[in-house]
Amino acid sequence: MRNDGGPKRPCLRTKVHIVRGRLRRGGEAFAFGSGVASAVAFALVLACGRALGSPRPLWSAALLGACGTACVYNVDRLRDRERDRSRSPDRTRFVEQHRAALIAVALASGAGAAVLVALAGLPVLGLCAGVLAVGLFHRRLKERTGFKNFYVASAWTVVAVGLPALALEAPRHIAWVATVVASALAANLLASNAASGSDRRRAAAAAIAGVAVACLAPRPVAPLALLPGVQGLALLLHQPTERSRLWVVDGALGLGAGLVWLWPI
Repeated sequence: MRNDGGPKRPCLRTKVHIVRGRLRRGGEAFAFGSGVASAVAFALVLACGRALGSPRPLWSAALLGACGTACVYNVDRLRDRERDRSRSPDRTRFVEQHRAALIAVALASGAGAAVLVALAGLPVLGLCAGVLAVGLFHRRLKERTGFKNFYVASAWTVVAVGLPALALEAPRHIAWVATVVASALAANLLASNAASGSDRRRAAAAAIAGVAVACLAPRPVAPLALLPGVQGLALLLHQPTERSRLWVVDGALGLGAGLVWLWPI
């Protein structure tokens, strides 16, 4: 018997549509709110710590990398909405709609990073102060794409390799690790900012160079080949869109780092 007086239950298709909408909004919040970048920083520090000879996961160093990334990236996106609008309109729209929440995330992550730095000591403070200075000047420097790629890759390499190195008493193979990581990051940035086919070819060359260096490196460093390797494979899937830059290009960096950390030595 049909009951026309009661509320209608949503059909299965409607429920699926609602769930997909919520997942999409959650994914956008994670990506546009610097969640992807922070997760990449966390995974990179863990992967580099292992390659440098740490017998255990360096959770504090990884968390510091993630908190610092969330703070710097959100501050940059809040400050530079107008110049970001042409290249990343969807992200800029998200930032404008969720300004208060992103300010809260930046403050909370900055406070967390400050506590972790205070516990880590003066060498870590010096490293983080240098990277923070680069991050704060990023707004003025990023218009020159070639120079931007260089200093952003350098800053990320310093964080990814420097934090675990300072957490260890006797880190090993620092030069090898830094070279492989820098190659993967160069490939990442060249792909993210690719304006032509030559940029994609340079990104592929950087990834191949990183894999080659890792294969020649001492055994503990060899699994780092996954970092530029996965980044290079991502070039085959990458499209020149905002979401592809975040999920495919940056996501590949995080995936590669996670695989390195899980790889049996």
